Amino acid sequence: MQSRRLVAFVAAGILCGLAVIGIVAVLSDAEDGALAAKLVYATLVLTVFSLVSLAGVSLSIRRPALAWLGYLTVAAGLAAFALVGRKIWNGDSFFGTGWELPSSATLVALGLGQVSLLLGWGRQSGPIRWIALAASAAIATLATLGVLATAIENFEVSARILGVLAIVYLLGIALLPLLMLVGKQEAEPSPQAPVS
Repeated sequence: MQSRRLVAFVAAGILCGLAVIGIVAVLSDAEDGALAAKLVYATLVLTVFSLVSLAGVSLSIRRPALAWLGYLTVAAGLAAFALVGRKIWNGDSFFGTGWELPSSATLVALGLGQVSLLLGWGRQSGPIRWIALAASAAIATLATLGVLATAIENFEVSARILGVLAIVYLLGIALLPLLMLVGKQEAEPSPQAPVS
């Protein structure tokens, strides 16, 4: 237990030290805010991919049998952050060239993040599990098609297919909270019911 505290204390000290160095660098930036702008963009990107990674951690905790997918999601989120962050830090335009790999990594990470969230919810049996699986399959297919369209120059998918996949995904994520809410209310005893 002491070693965990020591590691946490050292990690917190390193993070605080890096924060101080970052603040000094931003305040002494000779390029009139260029460093601060890069840090703001990097922070926004980190926010997105940390949520992706958090979905993976949640899945690995809630469904130990799918922990491998949760860990893969965390790794994909970190990789996408590193690739996109590097492009931002190098000052590359968002609409410039060379974004194929970061874009593909982003699609994979976002897809895995959504699948992790959906499978984390789909612990129950019955319709909730099937809806979560259908929505997971739809978003995984959309992400895969996006990666293929990014990587392969003449790869095209019918807009109708993309539309159907999007509707299946959106329907799934809309139905899941509703069904879980109804299931939770049915499991709770009614406040007006007499207690015997």
